[in-house]
Amino acid sequence: MSGVELVRESTYRGLVAQLGGDPRVVRRMADDFVRLWPERMRRLERAVARDDAGEAVTVLRSVRSTAAMLGADRVTDAVGLLLDALASDRMIGAGELVDLRELGRCTGTRFRDLDAA
Repeated sequence: MSGVELVRESTYRGLVAQLGGDPRVVRRMADDFVRLWPERMRRLERAVARDDAGEAVTVLRSVRSTAAMLGADRVTDAVGLLLDALASDRMIGAGELVDLRELGRCTGTRFRDLDAA
């Protein structure tokens, strides 16, 4: 997975075109992704602590859909692996969430770099 870009710029820029060409719209989406990331991770961590697979799936699907739209391929891939684990009746562990939390943080930084370019 390390060979996959944090954010696929062509997808990110393509979304701008799909949404009428105004980069502010996509920037707001990326800003929302960054702003909501800590709360999404808290919800996911609580779900894992309670063995609440249903809530974990809900949070992960939300993260995955936004990440995919914005071109955040590594987040999308990581979330997909966690969803696969849950679909196989394996509850994910807290250690797996540490990596996802950091990946989301790095992705947020990359969004800011794209906006500055």
